[in-house]
Amino acid sequence: MRLRAGIIAGLMLALAAPAAAQDVWGDLAPSDTRRFYAARDGAPAWTAAAFEDLVRAIEQAWTHGLPPQRYHLAALRDPALGYGARDRLATDAFFALAQDLYYGALDPRAFEPEWTLPPGNRDLAAHLQDALRTGDVAGALEALAPQDEDYALLRRELVYLTAAARRHVPVDDGPALAPGDSGLRVDQLRSLLAARDRRLTRAPAGTPYDVALEAAVRSFQEDARLSATGAADARTLALLNRGPQERIAQIAANMERWRWLPEELGERHVRVNIPDYRVEAWEGGARVRVHDAMAGRPATSTPVFSATMTFLVFNPWWDTPASLGAQRLRTFQRNPDAARRGGYQIIDRSGRAVDAASIDWSQARSSDFHVRQRPGPANALGAVKFMFPNRHNIYLHDTPERARFVESRRDVSAGCVRVDDPFSLAEWILSREPGWDRARIDATVAERGRPATVMLSSPVRVHILYITAAPGGTGEVRLLEDVYRRDPPLLAALAAFSEGRDYPTRAARAAAEARAAAEAEARAAESPEDESEDAEEDEGQVPDAVILSSRSHGGAAAAFQP
Repeated sequence: MRLRAGIIAGLMLALAAPAAAQDVWGDLAPSDTRRFYAARDGAPAWTAAAFEDLVRAIEQAWTHGLPPQRYHLAALRDPALGYGARDRLATDAFFALAQDLYYGALDPRAFEPEWTLPPGNRDLAAHLQDALRTGDVAGALEALAPQDEDYALLRRELVYLTAAARRHVPVDDGPALAPGDSGLRVDQLRSLLAARDRRLTRAPAGTPYDVALEAAVRSFQEDARLSATGAADARTLALLNRGPQERIAQIAANMERWRWLPEELGERHVRVNIPDYRVEAWEGGARVRVHDAMAGRPATSTPVFSATMTFLVFNPWWDTPASLGAQRLRTFQRNPDAARRGGYQIIDRSGRAVDAASIDWSQARSSDFHVRQRPGPANALGAVKFMFPNRHNIYLHDTPERARFVESRRDVSAGCVRVDDPFSLAEWILSREPGWDRARIDATVAERGRPATVMLSSPVRVHILYITAAPGGTGEVRLLEDVYRRDPPLLAALAAFSEGRDYPTRAARAAAEARAAAEAEARAAESPEDESEDAEEDEGQVPDAVILSSRSHGGAAAAFQP
């Protein structure tokens, strides 16, 4: 906790640093700046009006969770700076801020090892030329930031929390609070919630923990994915007591996650937010459907990635992955009848189904068999699976454990995403497929023993995200529990970035991959006969978190885990 507090304090101090702070960054985008002036034969680019517009945009970088002082703000304000130096420094600052807004400041693969989305492909030099031609430099920079409404909401909340930072008074230490209690700590609780929930009105000091306060506590717990009891237990108070600085840092971290995403998520797409246990269907820029979800346990966490949904399967078979198949084989060895009762088939290496009771377990190995489960009420995938082929073997599907959707914390699966009300989601997915309406879906599902595959003529993009600051139902921001503990390393890297220390970037990753490939090629040239296991394991490996100095910036398998 002390380390996290130190990281957050460092980030907040960096964001709030005065304009006169020392410029420790040096050239931020030297290659882009050099090419830009080479294309104009070294001619100056900035008019006085455009320069002032740039300075105003840099001053507002903090509203994106980015530190203005990084972008040469102090030097650009220095009247002693020569005209030529100022022109080049302004161009360097524009490219640096443009890159950070468009690509994100950090390399997502340093924090999400399974990241598969390529970065955007915007010509920032042409973008600068257009900005200088139109005179709207600030508008050009704003256009590079994510345009999604969720990002805009986070930005508004960051501005609000910055203004409210001095008014935060936490609830004093003490036992849990419950309806009927009264006293100073109840007053503090009411004040904290009233600042977040406009439906809760302030009351005179000493007002007991009444029905209105209980409802506000329950609403906060529901938003935070806590058990919605209406009583302020230790976990609830700990989340409520988080000061504006900590909340600002969490919001800034999630704004960075948004900047990693491509400009276009798809005209029709599905978003899964793991910490929110939520699946959303989006169409034409609007959220049209919301479904509760279950995600992977921390030990079998759901990866963050994007893929394209190309088909659905109603009444699917479940082909178990090797690890889960081995578990079930051990069960069938002890109790052969369990295979029949659970609807499982055991397939040998020749492809034949064999009876568990007929297997000589003293001679057999789990790798000799494959386990699959028939369609039916007990099938682990339920009655429909949504297929977007990917190397993780992760998909959306129904579940026979639908009662668990009432639980507040739902990181319970082996990695796949279980979705509530799956047939309504299927209806939306298939709404552009001729002949597929809800009646046909229901009729297909009713034929429990018959799998039915539906290929999509209009594929749908799927984005599995990890966002711990999400929109609420009334326009507020909900700060979610960091179930996989992915916020601390991102907060630490952002603090380093904001202070001008080393941090992981895309350019560092690309350079490290190039170095690793060159080293592997050199090793192969020196020892072409060496085919040891160590040589194979070392070849082409790149560290998970690669560091680059802050002084430069660059731009379907059958088996899966339910």
